[in-house]
Amino acid sequence: MKKLVLALTLLSILPIMAEGSMNIVFVDMNELFNNYYKKGSSEDKIKEQEAIFKDYHASLFEQAKELQSKGKKCRELSQNIALSNVEREKNKKEFEEASARLSAKTREIKDYEKETQEKLAKLYMETRNELVEEISGKLKEIAKEESYDLILDVSGVSYNNKIRNVVYYDKTKDITEKVLEILNKDAEKSEEKND
Repeated sequence: MKKLVLALTLLSILPIMAEGSMNIVFVDMNELFNNYYKKGSSEDKIKEQEAIFKDYHASLFEQAKELQSKGKKCRELSQNIALSNVEREKNKKEFEEASARLSAKTREIKDYEKETQEKLAKLYMETRNELVEEISGKLKEIAKEESYDLILDVSGVSYNNKIRNVVYYDKTKDITEKVLEILNKDAEKSEEKND
């Protein structure tokens, strides 16, 4: 379906392109995204959230280690013939309780790991989408100001990931650097505000 839409779109603009009246420029969205100053602060927020998750994960892991150590000690005492039957039985019950709590803690750790991975992936995608929307919005503004009819992304690859969507383009029509300058002109103001 996407190929059909793309083909129809290209067919509709071919007559205009043949006349030479269409003002087409190119950008590298990967370069814009990777060099946009806001990407760094977004990555910092994700790393901060990841650190919070890791700290809690470490505390869960420490609790599991304590339960494992206690269980091991109780198991050894439950098998120690130097102790009375009552003491061995008491330690056996404590070992079973510690083992059950350790199993529950292990499940809690696995669930927490899965949950945090999903949350981090979602946070990354939300953050990425926000930045891409900002960049796209700025591209639309620039297109209107400069009277560009079409801006194509040269960084993408086709569905089979073997052929670039844009196979050839005139490098003099690449406005990536110009757009980066515009996107990053507020970087100094933002840094001063954060200091």
